[in-house]
Amino acid sequence: MIQIVAYGGDAEEVLSTVRVGDGSAARRALGRINVGGGTNIEAGLRIAYRAAVSTRRSPTERPVGILLSDGVPNAGAFDVEELGPLAAEAHLALIHISGPSRPH
Repeated sequence: MIQIVAYGGDAEEVLSTVRVGDGSAARRALGRINVGGGTNIEAGLRIAYRAAVSTRRSPTERPVGILLSDGVPNAGAFDVEELGPLAAEAHLALIHISGPSRPH
């Protein structure tokens, strides 16, 4: 299963959760994403988390998200203190998000 969420100043689901198939739907969705504007990681994560929970087929299934970004978060919540509760909620729901880390 795959879902694609684009986030800039806000976030939108550009491909709702579907079977991967031959990947053509995912490639079309990726082609519709425009780069630029803000980087609201919080909004993107909230949409992805909601879909991961609502499309889960069993309580033990562990959805995985891969976070890609073209920049440093600069809109919405982006501090550890602000995103920590969202990450804790995802952890309790058995959702794992992986993405690039930045140097400390």
